[in-house]
Amino acid sequence: MTAKYQLYKDKAGKYRFRLVAENGRTIATGEAYERRASCLNGIESVKKNSDSQIEDRTIDSPKIPFPKYEIFLDKAGEFRFNLSASNGEVIASSEGYNSKEGGLNGINAVKRLANSEVEDQTAEMIKKETAPLEEPKPIVTHKEESSKKPEPSAPYKEQNNKIPVPTTAATLSKEMTTSNKGIQSKQKGISRIALVVLPLGLVIGVVLLAIGLGFAGILPATDLFAKTVMMIAGELVLSASILFFFAKK
Repeated sequence: MTAKYQLYKDKAGKYRFRLVAENGRTIATGEAYERRASCLNGIESVKKNSDSQIEDRTIDSPKIPFPKYEIFLDKAGEFRFNLSASNGEVIASSEGYNSKEGGLNGINAVKRLANSEVEDQTAEMIKKETAPLEEPKPIVTHKEESSKKPEPSAPYKEQNNKIPVPTTAATLSKEMTTSNKGIQSKQKGISRIALVVLPLGLVIGVVLLAIGLGFAGILPATDLFAKTVMMIAGELVLSASILFFFAKK
């Protein structure tokens, strides 16, 4: 593996770079940039200012003007260094080291590997973002679906849906039919009798009324009781004949 600068995007979507040694260890990391071009300028600034002097802030030492390396102790008690440009802006920072010697070796590694090539890991992301979208698949409309010929269905066969009648029910039905016929024949016979009784009753009733009223001189004029009986009998015969006729019709 060769030493190189890796240009990448962090979790916040900002552009950063890191200088990676031959053994894969990150020696220094750049600040966050909004634009890719600004991040590339940061790499060029590291290359330009890589030979700067070192200011040791872990001891009492005189101040050195920018550009410069500053080695110091962080809050965790580890040694770190920053590389600042001529305007005082920090352009690269190291990881933590257990000893000052490790931090000084990191500074020497930056000086030695400052002119390494840049591996742009954002280029692949840009290609993905600018890749043409896949053409959407055509949507089958209702008309297209309806244009398809339906598969022929099996011919319809009329089924025998006759429900079998139980034997008992059939027997009862026959008996009821026979009974109805007998009743009808009896009614017809009674109706015929009524037709015969009506004129006969009318004749007898009229005759009895006539006798009671004294027609033809059959009863003497003084026999009121017999006349009354005849009139009542005539009226009863007439009424009974008419009622019998209409009741049995």
